[in-house]
Amino acid sequence: MAHTEGVDGAPGTLQATVGEPEEAAGPDTDVALLAAGHPTITELRTVSAVPGLL
Repeated sequence: MAHTEGVDGAPGTLQATVGEPEEAAGPDTDVALLAAGHPTITELRTVSAVPGLL
């Protein structure tokens, strides 16, 4: 994951790349669950849905 700052008021960017994993995925990670055939990943929530975050 790479982050760049915006220039002259332009928004910054995030760039993700895919590569070979450096180590095996843990047993309860999304990667391991998807590899085992489970059709779901971790729930996505808006930051306003996380109590005490804002």
